[in-house]
This record gives sequence, C-alpha cells and structure tokens, in this order.
Amino acid sequence: MGGQFFLNADLSLNLTPLLGKSELYSRGIGLFRVTPRWETRTWGVYLPLQCNYNNQFWLGLAGKAGPLLVGFHNLGNIFSSSKMANGGGYSVLIFQYLLKNDTFSLMKLEEARQQFIQSWGAFATQWGINKTMAQIHALLLVSADAMSQDDVMEALTISRGNVNMNIRELINWGLVYRVVIPGERKEFFTAEKDIWKVARQIVKERKKRELEPLMMMLGTFENVECDKRNPEHKAFIDAVSGIRKFATQADRTMEQMIRAEESWFWGNLVKLLK
Repeated sequence: MGGQFFLNADLSLNLTPLLGKSELYSRGIGLFRVTPRWETRTWGVYLPLQCNYNNQFWLGLAGKAGPLLVGFHNLGNIFSSSKMANGGGYSVLIFQYLLKNDTFSLMKLEEARQQFIQSWGAFATQWGINKTMAQIHALLLVSADAMSQDDVMEALTISRGNVNMNIRELINWGLVYRVVIPGERKEFFTAEKDIWKVARQIVKERKKRELEPLMMMLGTFENVECDKRNPEHKAFIDAVSGIRKFATQADRTMEQMIRAEESWFWGNLVKLLK
C-alpha cells in the first residue's frame, strides 16, 4: 500500500506433530493472519486479523514506540474472564530498529557531506578562491583518508586538468599536502584538518594577496606634492591617510592572528568584547 501504510499476510503451519504423538510439541497461536499497519521508523499501529487453530477469529491491536512493541492477540481478551483461552498480550524489543536507524544515519551523512562540499564551494568566492578549488578542499577536508586525483575526479565529476590545477593552487595556499603511500605510484593528497591552522593560513594568504599589495600602493602616495590648503588636495590626502591607517592596523591584527596560538587568540578576543 502507498505511503506509510502497509498490508502483511502470513500463514503458519506447525509440522512438529508429524514427528509422532509421543513427541512433545507446542501449538502455534495463529494459522492465517492479515495485518494492516501504519508505520514509521519510530511509531507504528497494527491491527492483526487472524484465524487460529481452534477456528476462532481474533482482532488484535499493537503499537510501536521506538524499539518497543506492545500488543494483544485478541481485543476480546480484555473483556473475557478466561484470558489465556482468548489470546494474551505480548511485548517485543525490536533490535532491527537500531540497525535501521544506523542505516538512516549513514544515508543522511552522505547527503550532509555532499551539501557541505557544495556549500563550501559556494562560499569560496568570499575568501578569494574559485568554486571548484573550494569543493576539492572541502572533499579532502571531510575525507578520513588521503585521496588521489582519480578519486577526486570521480567524487566531483570534474576533469583531470581541473583537479591538477586546483590541487596545486591549494598546495600553494598551504591548505593541502601531498601524502606518500608506500607501494603506490599515484600522488595522494590530504587537507589540513586543524581548523585553526586552516583559518590562520587563509588569513595569511589573503594578507599576502590583498592587504600587502594595497599597502604598497598606498605607500606610493606618501610623497605626492600637495597643497593642504587646497580642498581637493586635502580630501585626497585625508582619504589615503585614513585607508592607510586602517590597513596598517588590520595588517598588525592579522599578523598577530597568524602567529598566535588558538587559546591566546580567543582569550584576548573575549577580553576585548567584555
């Protein structure tokens, strides 16, 4: 049946009497059973309708909450004075629930990995690298083992040239390292897993690629001949001086972060915010 509704049917035959009348055997409660049920991973409701060996028709009821299932073979048992003659109750601990839950978690983990890789790529332009380069970095970052270029190509469905170019650039950024695996001719790569080191390395590279060229450019304006009494000249000098002052302070702050240990940085940041 569709959705979370299902219909089960089963036939139970007790063959132990064929061993002989002198043998000890047990008789099953049900002969034929049809069970409509509504079920999710956590909850479930069951209405078993069965015909037993005594030619009686029973309507049961059961419910599931997590790994625990509790029910009655026959609702008539609730109102009968002869409990066992009319079918008793039962409780079951469903160990399969844990296995299903683990499988569900693994499926969600793979989906989360893919979403993380795509999101990391989308954020890449905010810190100066292209989308593919960031996706490769994200893939290596969340992978437990080092990966070859072929592994990266297969995982991200990109060309060898694209993988090769971006991995080399990630190595230049100090975010990815080559790994030597004995007996392997292929090159393997892994990403820096210490996120504090990753953050410092990104700050270091952005400082080198963006802030330092800006400060060099601003430095060329120090000796410009200007008449400070001229409003146009004064506006230019004030703007350049303000930017240079800010850039110098930013450079010092970034340099401290690059050299600092994680505990020192966060400790000083907390003091600053108090």
